[in-house]
Amino acid sequence: DGRKRAKWSNFPAKPGRKTTTRTPMTANANQEVSYLWDDDQHSNTQFISPEVDVTRTYKVTVADKTSLGCTSSATKTVVAKKLPKVTITGNAPICDGETMNLKAEVTNSAEAAGPYVYKWSTATTDNISSISFVPTTQGQQVSVEVESSNGCIGKDDVVIDVLDRPSFQIVGSKRICQGDILHLEAKSIIPDAEYTYTWKKSIVGAVLEQQMLDPGEFDFEVTAVTKGQCPSVNEEVVHVTVVENPRMSIVGESTVCYGASTTLNAQAETHVTQVNYVWEYTENGETKSSLSENFTTPAINAPLTISVTGTDVDQCKAYATFTVSPVEAPRLEIEPIGLPVCDNGEVTLQGANALDNTNSTHYEWSVAGTKVQEGALYTKTYNKTFK
Repeated sequence: DGRKRAKWSNFPAKPGRKTTTRTPMTANANQEVSYLWDDDQHSNTQFISPEVDVTRTYKVTVADKTSLGCTSSATKTVVAKKLPKVTITGNAPICDGETMNLKAEVTNSAEAAGPYVYKWSTATTDNISSISFVPTTQGQQVSVEVESSNGCIGKDDVVIDVLDRPSFQIVGSKRICQGDILHLEAKSIIPDAEYTYTWKKSIVGAVLEQQMLDPGEFDFEVTAVTKGQCPSVNEEVVHVTVVENPRMSIVGESTVCYGASTTLNAQAETHVTQVNYVWEYTENGETKSSLSENFTTPAINAPLTISVTGTDVDQCKAYATFTVSPVEAPRLEIEPIGLPVCDNGEVTLQGANALDNTNSTHYEWSVAGTKVQEGALYTKTYNKTFK
């Protein structure tokens, strides 16, 4: 009949898409024609957006531009369905290494009914509404597509905020002497990072100070928490060795004769071959020192206090003091008892120390340079040669 037939091409079935993007086709694509649109509610409508769940019939009339004015028309009935509104729940900042649990929820299920088909960007298995995974990077984007029973697809996406865990180290001496103050400090490796530190026994703070009274091996643990409440994965442990201080004493005479000197010995009870000794004393207002295991005093004319410091290879120290006092020489007198005496008679001599008020003086008698008796009294038969 020579009339041009119009047909529909790819007409939409989902809301939000306009019919102006769908073009009726003529049998002769080279024929110059004009189009006239209308639907069951509007005339001459070319820009149409279908309403949800409303059945509408669209019509287009095609006329060629020849003198004949031949026309043809086509109709299409469309029902637009609601897209599912998808929201991903469970997204919140998490600590590095933790598991993120996300769930896709359809908030308009009454309008976009299920069953639903889920497709996650990070899941290896489709058609699951919830996923669990450990984010691998900061700012990782996760998206989901949910298809309702009418074939409409809704989407949502989230960005994962992964919080750093603490990164820190413990500084301070790991080997100290018995009785010293242990000073340890936890310091962040990341510049300007602020952490809350907790040591064993609930001591809170970056610095730990504790006097170590006993020698031995000790472990100190500390944990850290970031401002975002991310804790360190493991406790940071530092091993501390407390070295026993050397023990020593001074051996020697505490009294000497006036003007005499004496030798003192430092004897270590521990670290026998690893201790260096420094002797010190004050004489005439001047402090003098000597480096040796043994020390000979100057002439003792007044009580003299000497100190010695023993230092081992760990710089641990021991101290001892010793006082040497002078004693005045005895003032001896010999007094004969029973004089006069006849030739070949017995005579008794008595020795006495004028400075001894406690009778503690030890006496030795000698004749012609030979020791003959000990004690305060000496008795001998008198003859002309007796001296």
